[in-house]
Amino acid sequence: MPPLLGGRYRLDKLIGGGGMGEVWQGHDEVLDRSVAIKIIRPHLADDENVRARLRVEAQLAGKLHHPGIVDVFDYGEDEEDGKPVPFLVMPLIDGAPLSALLAERGELSTGETMAIVSGIAAALEVAHEAGIVHRDLKPGNILVTPDGRVMLVDFGIAHAAGGEPLTQTGALVGTADYLSPEQAAGRTATSVSDLYSLGVVAYACLTGGLPFHRDSDIATALAHLQDDVPDLPETVPDDARTLVDALLAKEPTARPSSAHAVSVAAAAMATSIPAPPGHAPEMSGEPTMPDAAARPGGTLPGIVERPVSVGAPADDPATLVTPPTSGSVVAAEHERRRRPRRMVLLSSALIVLVAAALGWMLLGGGADTVTVPNVDGKSQGAATALLEKAGLDVDIHKVNVAHAKAGEVVRQTPTAGTDVDKGATITLSVATGRVRIPVDQLKRSTYDEAVAILDKLGLEAEPTYATDDAAAGTVIAVDPSGTAKIGSTVMLTVSNGFGAPKSSDEDKGKGKGKDPKDEKKPPAKDTKGSTKPTKEPPSPAPTTTPTEEPSTAP
Repeated sequence: MPPLLGGRYRLDKLIGGGGMGEVWQGHDEVLDRSVAIKIIRPHLADDENVRARLRVEAQLAGKLHHPGIVDVFDYGEDEEDGKPVPFLVMPLIDGAPLSALLAERGELSTGETMAIVSGIAAALEVAHEAGIVHRDLKPGNILVTPDGRVMLVDFGIAHAAGGEPLTQTGALVGTADYLSPEQAAGRTATSVSDLYSLGVVAYACLTGGLPFHRDSDIATALAHLQDDVPDLPETVPDDARTLVDALLAKEPTARPSSAHAVSVAAAAMATSIPAPPGHAPEMSGEPTMPDAAARPGGTLPGIVERPVSVGAPADDPATLVTPPTSGSVVAAEHERRRRPRRMVLLSSALIVLVAAALGWMLLGGGADTVTVPNVDGKSQGAATALLEKAGLDVDIHKVNVAHAKAGEVVRQTPTAGTDVDKGATITLSVATGRVRIPVDQLKRSTYDEAVAILDKLGLEAEPTYATDDAAAGTVIAVDPSGTAKIGSTVMLTVSNGFGAPKSSDEDKGKGKGKDPKDEKKPPAKDTKGSTKPTKEPPSPAPTTTPTEEPSTAP
């Protein structure tokens, strides 16, 4: 590699990479600042189409100016041993990709998710107004910064309306887990295709999983076309559920009409997002970042991670760019003839995806690549042994997730079936056997509602009763208030209603001088292990009281 790319950029340390290129931490010797430098891999640099994609990424991103979009400082081409070395220069962002945050947390709250959705939608609004469709929106292309912003990165396969496409009509472009149905069918992506992908990101944040992940990219793309979206957890509020469902509509015309509308709707439900656990390694130089600016969705404070690449991270699922086939054209003609829309999408997708599979078989990785085995659901030890046997390194992230045994692998990145270089690192999210207790949500609930919430988290509930101003049956305290081992019992203190204001015609002395023995005692377990109150709580008014026999986790 030249000592100084373009005569001014020094390469200091490799910090990431994807299928097309590597990303280095570097230094701009002219302006004396730290930068991130994206370089095309040597075996691809001779390909004019690949170099053109990098140039287009620079041109498109260079047109967009928004605090939620990573800037492009420079594009250039150097030379080494007579071969071109194309490169892209961007800010060095001190933060973490959303994919890493999800690996740490498992899932996010509704307010946290809506803050991310609002911020990214605001960035998409700027891109869409400039006629640019991102086409590869996913957690690996969303950065969360230390000062609490989300930023959209990697316009490597973006397309400008009216521009010359770098992929032919009918090509399958994107990442399988986040493809819109129209992309899966090999049709042109539009601005609402990005909104669908944002809906998948929101679903992943709310559930810790993906709505249509299957054993192969082909099966996953087909699922986007034909399968119904799995229900969100019942704990997700109706407004958020409605927004995500609209984003994931199969028909583009059924989705929100603009990114602006999504940003505004999500901002109304947004809170802030806490920092994921982690440590930032020592570095020379200070990362440079665009100035902060107000945006819908609030701030995301406290995230401090290692500087990360602003291209596709090495541990992110592969981006698909597969050849088109005549089937795409045939399907388009069928659609114009008003054949049933679902069948059109499926026939087109099947032909495109089969062609993609054949293309990969013919052109795919050689002896230096390995297919990632499926270790989801295995124990940490068994999964590690299987991956190491395949010649892969393993990085373990502990996560709190409901209904998973301690030590069980609940997610792997890259996903099973992905082809990676030997020696690549596979990140395993391993369950701690514990789950975070949603204290604020429980304290706004009735006892019955709280029992249902805890049951979904794999926790049991046990009530005690206390005098309080809250209405009878309302949960007023929760113990413990942090995390709890799955299958353990959470104590819920429930108001008996005696502290509530009394009407003027009530006996002013009613309830006074009660024997302390009459207060509610902690419940006892019956011989079958179920929790039951030792006594019925007093009922001072005709209000709803807790159930006598609360549900327990299965």
